[in-house]
Amino acid sequence: MIKIEIELKDIDYDSLIEQFLPVMTERLRQSDNPVAMLLSNGMPASMAKMILKKLPPATKDQLTADLINTNKDQVVQLLKEAAQSQNIRLEISDLSAKTEN
Repeated sequence: MIKIEIELKDIDYDSLIEQFLPVMTERLRQSDNPVAMLLSNGMPASMAKMILKKLPPATKDQLTADLINTNKDQVVQLLKEAAQSQNIRLEISDLSAKTEN
């Protein structure tokens, strides 16, 4: 088994908000993150985007990690497809995102 660690930085949060806010409301409701709970309880999208853009970087990082973890099956599938396109056959046993504190 090989463990690979990837560090993400310079994340385009505005793009993430635009792309995923409309479809992630239900998943946010299931999150323990208080900001996510606030955003998922019927707040208008324009207000949610404004609030999200003003959040501290650590909070944005946590919300992004939550988004990755919520969509881990899709991320794993993308990684497997990228490997297969290079004729590399592999299985990914787990994937999780966490913030550095």
